[in-house]
Amino acid sequence: MKLTPQNMNRIRKLVDAMYRDRIVMHTFWTIVLTCAVIVTGVMITHLVSARYAVLPMEPTVPIAFGCAIEPFGFTPRWGAMKSDAELARNFCEISPTEFIQPPLYDIDTLQFPLADLNDEGVSADVQDMITSKLFYSTRHFGLYNLDSGEYVANTHPGIDFKMPKGTPVSAIAGGRVNRVMREDGGLGNAVIVEHILPRTQERIFSVYGHLDMILVQEGLIVKPGHIIGIVGDSGDARGSHLHLQIDRDRGLLRHQPYVPARDTPLEETAKWTVHPMEFIEQY
Repeated sequence: MKLTPQNMNRIRKLVDAMYRDRIVMHTFWTIVLTCAVIVTGVMITHLVSARYAVLPMEPTVPIAFGCAIEPFGFTPRWGAMKSDAELARNFCEISPTEFIQPPLYDIDTLQFPLADLNDEGVSADVQDMITSKLFYSTRHFGLYNLDSGEYVANTHPGIDFKMPKGTPVSAIAGGRVNRVMREDGGLGNAVIVEHILPRTQERIFSVYGHLDMILVQEGLIVKPGHIIGIVGDSGDARGSHLHLQIDRDRGLLRHQPYVPARDTPLEETAKWTVHPMEFIEQY
């Protein structure tokens, strides 16, 4: 992306939109910063690699955990979109006025039948419920459908967040980049951040999967909100989204995301992974 007159025009329009609607002020600056990150992403990656290549992977340097946050501070209002073409737009194609604050993670709303919502018309409440179901598109150990609950299948540890391709992804807490993965299948382009919990000193790992672009290197120390990558559909993703997973320490120097065997009892999986939204709320 180059700073052409057309792109400058777009930025000016975004400024106007910001003053028309205060709720998207944060989103505007995120868009501007994201465009800058994308333009210079490769250069930053090389600089970071050179600077931190000699850092030990063991947690010998104190790492500030900070306060846990969600990976996104906004979401498109998916429920207000009327066509597949609107839903398929990338981040920079969506107007700032179409973004809202992330909905609360409410399992009753997420399990409300989508077919019943489609019969209810297009009221603001219905749009908000559809937005919530799409934003949290796959739940912790849920099925791959929008009406699923939690802990009903052992094949999906973590939560999928439906977000447009090109959206910046933030680290949910302070820590050290333990591993960067680039694979054709599975989680595709993924970042694993190691955290030290403030009260127990337990090692925990946040996993960010299906990224389009990775903006950090192994060994880099990050703070909450540090942009670590860009949303994509790499690996075995079905459409553009972020897979967020929280794993417990299994004693590996370079962490491998936890994937339970199909016959693993659900109660057994709790030993090795944590509900992402409960983790964020707790810390």
